[in-house]
Amino acid sequence: MIRYMQKKDVPEIALLEKQIFSSPWSEKSFLDAQASEDNLYFVAEEQGAIVGYIGIWTFFETADLCNLAVAEQYRKHLFAQGLLQEAVAALQKRKVERLLLEVRESNIPALCFYKKNNFQQIGIRKNYYSKPTEHAVLMERIF
Repeated sequence: MIRYMQKKDVPEIALLEKQIFSSPWSEKSFLDAQASEDNLYFVAEEQGAIVGYIGIWTFFETADLCNLAVAEQYRKHLFAQGLLQEAVAALQKRKVERLLLEVRESNIPALCFYKKNNFQQIGIRKNYYSKPTEHAVLMERIF
């Protein structure tokens, strides 16, 4: 099930974030981001547990995909696909024209996922990531 993120979800999301990312967002960061009406946050649930989430910040006709994560044991079960589709539908209702994101250069599964979902590489952000330091691939999807 895909639904809008609620405040009560944040501790579980922050825990999942710590398990997946080397520089995780804090609970406060998620609460602050989720509180803005300009941002869209969705979660994926399986048997009452949050197994994934997506966060997108909108700025007029442009949006930035800030977070997309799925617990390791639930990957390749279409949760990321469902989260992205739900978010894209919400963005289109808001008349957003393009969606941007950064992804680690070495994250081949994510790069393939985004390419499969009509994102195209538009640049490189040198040394964008830390822990370890790595370039980011900047990608864009036009609606």
